[in-house]
Amino acid sequence: MRIGLGVLAVVGFVIGAIALAPLRWALSLAPIERLGLSADSASGTIWNGRLSGVRFGGLSLGEAAVQANLTDLLRLTPGVRFGFRGPAGAGSGRISGSPQAWRVAVREIALAADQLPLPVALDGQVTLRNVQLAFRDGACAAATGELHTDALEASAALLGWAGPPLGGALACAGDKARAVLTGAGADGAVVAVDVTLSPTLQLDARTKVTGIAPQIGAALAGYGFAQAADGFVRYDGGALAQR
Repeated sequence: MRIGLGVLAVVGFVIGAIALAPLRWALSLAPIERLGLSADSASGTIWNGRLSGVRFGGLSLGEAAVQANLTDLLRLTPGVRFGFRGPAGAGSGRISGSPQAWRVAVREIALAADQLPLPVALDGQVTLRNVQLAFRDGACAAATGELHTDALEASAALLGWAGPPLGGALACAGDKARAVLTGAGADGAVVAVDVTLSPTLQLDARTKVTGIAPQIGAALAGYGFAQAADGFVRYDGGALAQR
């Protein structure tokens, strides 16, 4: 009994020490730069801390609250819950693991489309809901949840065409995470955006638009779309952590 109580006391002391560790010190040990994250300043502890000037690549996430996750502390696994609000949007979730095996869980994150590394600064939002994304040993280990955007619809004045809202589910496809966002407009236009994310955070997208009027096709050509046999296609790619 005494041995058991002693073990519990030691475990409790270790967990308490970790929970009260300064957030700035914890960030110096965490692989946040490898994940494309950075912050201008950190205050508080990992149990209840705050970050200012948070950025993910070229996205300015603003202020973020950070709290250690009790389950992760019991497992002695690096992990925190977070919530942020800034120029790029707002949201909350949880991140845990190491550079070799990391996981992100998102309840909901809404990002301003004009802050994303897109070829055109669109209006509207890109929303992630109930997303679970994990990479382990250089391959996708889990990918679920939904992605939605109203960017084409919200950018009607800019594009000269009110495209449909798009949505799709996230899943593993080989060693990458993949989502195919699709939507159909009242004018008969069909849009499909095939997006993949690699373990090294390489983001690639293939956008295809079909069933559009000739004048809309001409406008899309001005935005880098190439005419294919049955529509217009554009390819984009780059490191998610860069802009």
